[in-house]
Amino acid sequence: MVIYSREKVARLREQYPAGTRICLNSMDGEAGMPQGLEGTVQYVDDAG
Repeated sequence: MVIYSREKVARLREQYPAGTRICLNSMDGEAGMPQGLEGTVQYVDDAG
């Protein structure tokens, strides 16, 4: 598990506010997550 600094989490929250549409380019270690999967950010938690 990656642990981000408070500053990094704050930047992620600024970049990806609730409602932001995102598209998955790639992901390691998660089955069933195809490239191109789209979603909407609900929130960025303290883990980033």
